[in-house]
Amino acid sequence: MKPIYFISDLHLTPDEPATVALFQQFCEEHAKHAGALYILGDFFEYWAGDDDLAAPFNQQVTGQLHALSQQGIQIYLQHGNRDFLLGAQFAEQAGLTLLPDPYPLTLNGLSLVLSHGDALCTDDVEYQQFRTMVRNPQWLGQFLQQPLAARKAVIEQIRQKSEMAKQSKATAIMDVNRQAVLSLLSETRCDWLIHGHTHRPGRHVYPVADKQAIRMVLPDWYGGAGGYLVFDEQGWQLRHYGPERPPTCLFETARTLVRELRRSDLDALTRLCANPQTIAFMGDGKPLDDATVRYWIERLMLGYERWQYGTFAVMDRSSDTMIGFVGISSPTDQPRELIYAFEPSVWGQGLATEVGQAFLAYAQANWLITDLQASVAAEHLASARVLAKLGFQYLREEQDDQGTVCHYQWRA
Repeated sequence: MKPIYFISDLHLTPDEPATVALFQQFCEEHAKHAGALYILGDFFEYWAGDDDLAAPFNQQVTGQLHALSQQGIQIYLQHGNRDFLLGAQFAEQAGLTLLPDPYPLTLNGLSLVLSHGDALCTDDVEYQQFRTMVRNPQWLGQFLQQPLAARKAVIEQIRQKSEMAKQSKATAIMDVNRQAVLSLLSETRCDWLIHGHTHRPGRHVYPVADKQAIRMVLPDWYGGAGGYLVFDEQGWQLRHYGPERPPTCLFETARTLVRELRRSDLDALTRLCANPQTIAFMGDGKPLDDATVRYWIERLMLGYERWQYGTFAVMDRSSDTMIGFVGISSPTDQPRELIYAFEPSVWGQGLATEVGQAFLAYAQANWLITDLQASVAAEHLASARVLAKLGFQYLREEQDDQGTVCHYQWRA
């Protein structure tokens, strides 16, 4: 079968030539071989109306899409919060089909619902009020009657106001609302939700009725790096896209080097995460398979580009072999959690404390992180001792499916 690609949040603009070039490369390397390409909003940084199609940059990008459609590629596009003024004239010139939001479809027997994602961020009441206003047909009609230059000026004012508002908004309210997600999955009777908008790529599992539903979040594109979700013979894959630069080294200790993970680390990380002793007290305690670790690495690579932090490889300096990992569970999770694991062969040598102390110092100095939490199984006394040495204080204990979990907190 031909692969099906899903992308969003490219925010294409002549001010970001590296991202524009990356999209052109994506079209040549991937999209032209696709069965279909789904663009889930914010394809452009902004769109003032189809009467701006004659602008050289808009002609360039529209022409790129048209060339794909001429090769028989089916292209579908949903509006985003930046480009909801894309209209029928643009769609005709680009050779694509505009989709409503949300949009259910079935792919290889799997029921999906596609959305840009902004309508699901219901905790951001101010934004939802604005969205309701600007999506009103009467408002749209009146706005599009204004001269193009006037529209662009208004859009620029709105963009500046939006960026300022983000600085004072809590991170959580700019993410999707759990109940909004569950309601959409229930109403559409779909197994998967695929969306963009939040710039928080990842895979989330939700219990819906007697099954598990999946929410896949697409990555944004910025600074010549991006990513996509693809469905092909190998199944579903969320992948980083762009130049794979050498992994950044964060710091060294007396015995270790801590650096970013890369695709070439797949075998080593899979061995580590498949070891029952290593993984016993992490997550559900089940070893991770090759496909899960591959997905994790791709997500981490996307995260390095966006947030600089995440989870990192711990390398033995003398042999240059991976002996563990250390990091923050997810840059978008609140509260942030410290996670780490080491090969059983190096247990009892003080490495967790050595690396942990250096990691906390690095996080404070470089990422301005001044508080972290950690969760440890009550019976994992060795890890509790490490946390105490790192300066973590006991908070509370809770019961979950795996037993008793103790929560700790560190403050700089």
